[in-house]
Amino acid sequence: MGKMRWKENNQGSTFIVVIIIVAFISILSTVCISAAMINFKMKTMDKEAKKTFYTAEQAVDEIYTGLGKLSMEKLDETYNEELSTIIGQIPIGGNVVLSSVSNSTANAELRTKFTKKVLENIISTPNLWNNSAAVVFEDDTYKLKLKNILNSYLEDRSKATVTSVGEISIVKDKSKVDDTNLWNYTIKFNDCEVEYIKDATGYRADVISLPDVVVQFTQDVNNKIDSFKNYSLIGACGIELSATKKLSITGGAYAGGEGFNLAAGSNFTADSATIISNSDIKLYGSTCTITGDSNIWCENILLPSKDSSNMACDGAKLTIANTCKTYVKDDIQVDGDESDVNVSGDYYGYSYGAAVNPGNPVGPANPVGPANPVDGGDTTSSAIIVNGKDSTVDLRGINTLVLGGRAYITFESAGALVGTYRTGESLSLKGDQEVYLVPTSLITDTSTGKYISNPLPDAKFKSPSTNININETNFFGYSYLDKANPYKEVTVGSEDYIYLNFDNKIKSANYFKSILNDDEFNSVYSNLSETVKSDTVYQAYQDTRNYMKSILEVNMAQLTQTCLINKPGVSSTSIYTNGSLINASLNGTASDVTTSNYSLDGKSNEEAFIRNYLDLSTRYSIIKTLLYNPSMYKTSNGAYVKDENSNYVRDIMTSAPNSIIYDGKAVNLSNYKSNVFENFININYLTSQTAAFSKTSTGTGGTNVMYACNGDVVINESFPYSGGVIVASGKVDVKKNVTFNGLIIAGGRINVESDAAIDNKISGYTDIIDYINQCDSTGEFKKFFECWNSANGEPAGSVGEVKTISDITYKKLVSFDNWRKN
Repeated sequence: MGKMRWKENNQGSTFIVVIIIVAFISILSTVCISAAMINFKMKTMDKEAKKTFYTAEQAVDEIYTGLGKLSMEKLDETYNEELSTIIGQIPIGGNVVLSSVSNSTANAELRTKFTKKVLENIISTPNLWNNSAAVVFEDDTYKLKLKNILNSYLEDRSKATVTSVGEISIVKDKSKVDDTNLWNYTIKFNDCEVEYIKDATGYRADVISLPDVVVQFTQDVNNKIDSFKNYSLIGACGIELSATKKLSITGGAYAGGEGFNLAAGSNFTADSATIISNSDIKLYGSTCTITGDSNIWCENILLPSKDSSNMACDGAKLTIANTCKTYVKDDIQVDGDESDVNVSGDYYGYSYGAAVNPGNPVGPANPVGPANPVDGGDTTSSAIIVNGKDSTVDLRGINTLVLGGRAYITFESAGALVGTYRTGESLSLKGDQEVYLVPTSLITDTSTGKYISNPLPDAKFKSPSTNININETNFFGYSYLDKANPYKEVTVGSEDYIYLNFDNKIKSANYFKSILNDDEFNSVYSNLSETVKSDTVYQAYQDTRNYMKSILEVNMAQLTQTCLINKPGVSSTSIYTNGSLINASLNGTASDVTTSNYSLDGKSNEEAFIRNYLDLSTRYSIIKTLLYNPSMYKTSNGAYVKDENSNYVRDIMTSAPNSIIYDGKAVNLSNYKSNVFENFININYLTSQTAAFSKTSTGTGGTNVMYACNGDVVINESFPYSGGVIVASGKVDVKKNVTFNGLIIAGGRINVESDAAIDNKISGYTDIIDYINQCDSTGEFKKFFECWNSANGEPAGSVGEVKTISDITYKKLVSFDNWRKN
């Protein structure tokens, strides 16, 4: 039987396939749509994030710009304030002089004042920072004020705003500028958050600080000194004028080493000159006349009795005109017989007789005065001393006399100093010395009842039978003495000198005054207690006083020493001394000179003398280094300050400054040596030359020369030049009569062995600098001078190069760092 076959039916299979495909496409479409939506959302989020970021960054840029604008305004304001005080040119006595603070000081003040001004503005609080110290401001009030200031810089606060500010501080660190004592001050505030809608972008720190540079307040950056242009002679090891020769100077003269030595019979004259001696000015029986508007600076002015070969050198004559100013660190001392000293004008003997305490320097905060006496010895005490017989000191032409110290009696044995004794006088004659010895009537031998003369043998002084009895009933000067030790002995060889021992140096001065002044003497007796006063005591006082006064007058008559000070009818004379003064007339009578209380820089008497010493000794150190004295008067806003009497007020230097202003430039003193020659001359270049440099030019007065020699120079008959500039590393010997217009500068000594007239003015030229500039067209001669070489003023460093204010932009003042996105 056959099988039946069924036919397969595949109807609907296509439909199933279609359904599957549609389902797949639907799934794929859903995935694509989801992916597209996710991508759209991501792009939307990214767009919003970027909008938030850039809006917040724009806000920070606005804050940055606002702080930059504020900083530049305050920098400009501070700079102009400093510029107004940095220098002023004021006419005094027909001359234009400069007065200023140093460039270093101006830069230090620029940094602190700038920081203070910016801080006060961003925190809206005055006088918040005054001590130049690092500080953190903890008060939230300051943070709120800063936040408000920062928000004020935003243009649209509806989009972005400062929501908070973290710690505010001033950071202080040492400047990296070479060889300066400057500090950097940085205003820093952390965690300043800027919010856009609900997002926030924070900046870790915002900083405001001056860049670490030295701002040059003057246009000329080459700060080397060229003060040699005002001098005729500069001898680094001294200037010596031979016996009987004549030397006249117009301009200036500097004598280093042992200073000026004027041999017997020589004649030195200077007119309108600055005379500077590194040491003394010695007149060995010579004549010295200084006139015009001259200034004299030295350690001592000495008129010795003998020269270095032990030859007598009497008859020296010193004349200083009434238009001069004389600054002597120690003494005028007249030892030679028949010597005459006539000093007029202003005279300052400024050492005040006290030593500097080791490790505890004398200064305004630690003055040495009557309550704290430290005797520095005879070399620290300015006085005028006359030892020579038939000698005269005439001060009747003095306008101002300042003597800060007292005269000392020195004792020598076998040529060696064995002791000193401080007197009560600022001007002392040799005949005065005996009034400080204990009177013979107060020294007795108890074994014989006889008086013992003073001085006495050392063995006699130490004998038990020797009695020295000084008390308030037998000696008018007892009240001035140290009651516990009323006398002191000075042993010279086998003899003892018994001197009165005063309670302090003021009382020693009053003791001497009481010998000559009736009012002072009467006050001594009137101050005694009633139980002590009696006719016997008064007579004892009169007797001992008259004895002392007779000693003065007899000695002065025998020595014929005179000291003329009083200037009757002239009220302008100002006399300020730390001790007594004696007016010894030609007929041998003596009287005391009334002195005024010394006042200086708001201080009086002892402290005034101290400040005068600190100032003038500092200036002497500077002028010996640079041959230049900074302005001596205070300025304010470019004008000199005057007191109630319309006198210029002294600018007191109580310590050496780091820098000074010279010709409108800040000069760093640390870059200069004690050797003047090396400060002006390029010593390395000079000593490297194997042959002398010589270049001549024809001037209206003859042939001028620019000459430089590594060695000695001799100006003799073969020397044909009438002017120019001569530089020698060694000595210069002037061996022929010469008239020379220009400058001679020597690393050694200048020996003037013939008559010479030296004037630093070269006809046809403004000064020495102008002469060299015009005649040295190739610049070869300029190589010998430091002022035409690299800058020697305010130091330059890799990060602290000298800048002008225009070099500083706000981008260098304000910065932010450590940005983060929340």
